[in-house]
Amino acid sequence: QRYLLPDYQSDIASGHRVAASIYMEASMGYDPGDTDPLASAAEIDFALEARDRGNGIVCNGIVSYVNLRQGGNVRSVLKKHVERGRGALRGIRDTLAWSEYPELRNHRINPSVGDLSSDTFRAGAVAVGEAGLALDLWIYQDQLAELADVVRDVPGTRFVLDHCGGPLMCGPYACEPAQRFAAWKEAVARISDAGNVHVKIGGLGMRTLGFNFHQRLEPPSSEDLEQAWAPYVGSCLRYFGPERCMFESNFPVDKEIASYKTIWNAFKRLSAHLREDERRLLFAGTARAVYQVQG
Repeated sequence: QRYLLPDYQSDIASGHRVAASIYMEASMGYDPGDTDPLASAAEIDFALEARDRGNGIVCNGIVSYVNLRQGGNVRSVLKKHVERGRGALRGIRDTLAWSEYPELRNHRINPSVGDLSSDTFRAGAVAVGEAGLALDLWIYQDQLAELADVVRDVPGTRFVLDHCGGPLMCGPYACEPAQRFAAWKEAVARISDAGNVHVKIGGLGMRTLGFNFHQRLEPPSSEDLEQAWAPYVGSCLRYFGPERCMFESNFPVDKEIASYKTIWNAFKRLSAHLREDERRLLFAGTARAVYQVQG
């Protein structure tokens, strides 16, 4: 998908007041097949260029990719990323979404089974915390039990669980949505006991949830999204509370189903019953605290 600075600027000007944004790694600016541990640092340059042209509200913080399973030199790699970020680096993301079904695996980074629970990954997670950075993780719901052990063993790191913890309802799981939702909800409740875990509410437009909005002749309305997403959003809010939740656009991926304006309208609908201070946390406060963004 082509999604560069003008595309993002057009989206954020479509009806909502965006005060600041966090750039999330997406294998831009380098070849993800490059095995050099420092190759992914080039994406920081890509984000900084956008920040310099973004009128003060683009890439106020940057999250880059580091393979935390690479072993002993991870601290030196993190140090290089921090230096490359010129004060803007706020986090690292490692993508470990693995499934026993090859068609559901994340082929962009292509993790292996057991990566999440390895001692090497734990050591990398510790190093991220020691560097003062947040650690974003994209995993699937069946890996939440593994992550619960990791976050318990690495209490000094701020973990960010992307995309509501990766509920997986499509493909081989499409025939048992109720059981899959119940299992996801139970796993989310269990991991929420760890106070160093935050959750991003979003990514619910991806095909992995099996809503099949991308197959409609007309895109869903914000009311349609509110109705479909309410069980997931409500569960995250119940178990983590607004102080550990933040809304995320997941653009351009979720652009496949609806516009930026429509998705954020859905989030506003989904949070309309909350107090104003709780909504401020969801739309800005939690993200500012986790990624240490001022303004």
